[in-house]
Amino acid sequence: MIGPFNKPELNKKLFQKGLLMNMVVVLSLFGFFPLIIIGTNHAYAFVATSTSSTGSINGRGIVFVKSYTDPIKPMAHNTFTINSTILNNSSKKIQIALIGCNGPLSARFDNHIDIVKTGFCNIMRFKIYDLNPGQSMMVSTKDNLLEEYTARFSGITNATLQLLYHQNGTLLSHTQPFVFTIYPCIQSSQPCP
Repeated sequence: MIGPFNKPELNKKLFQKGLLMNMVVVLSLFGFFPLIIIGTNHAYAFVATSTSSTGSINGRGIVFVKSYTDPIKPMAHNTFTINSTILNNSSKKIQIALIGCNGPLSARFDNHIDIVKTGFCNIMRFKIYDLNPGQSMMVSTKDNLLEEYTARFSGITNATLQLLYHQNGTLLSHTQPFVFTIYPCIQSSQPCP
């Protein structure tokens, strides 16, 4: 069963109606004041029946085709983002969402990195990308407007990338290890503290 009804098209209509109603309620609560959203990484308004993780082998789920930092050589004491090309390796369409201040890709680190909460975000965006089987697209941590990644010191850094997506009305996630190098800060590129 994929939702309150066993029909994906009905679940999609309910999701769209519910999301629109939630947006109207939020907007009406704030009236003419600017909308400020304070939240965590993945505050999606999707009607999801479950959360699970899928693998990227044997024709199932999402594949991280290529991941890299921006800038390519991140330096200590500077900020950076992570970009990934993802591939829909399943036999069904998936949806990637940008809602409010949250993007679909996030990262967690074992060391070397500070995740700085930027505090607030005042944009209202709602964009869903359909990704058919075999299609790929670029996603980025810079779409998470409430977080910023700052390298504390140089060295090898282990990260875990997490992508949230929807398939048949179900919220799914896929994680992928990502290892990269933080380089020593060079005064000529950006100021070093």
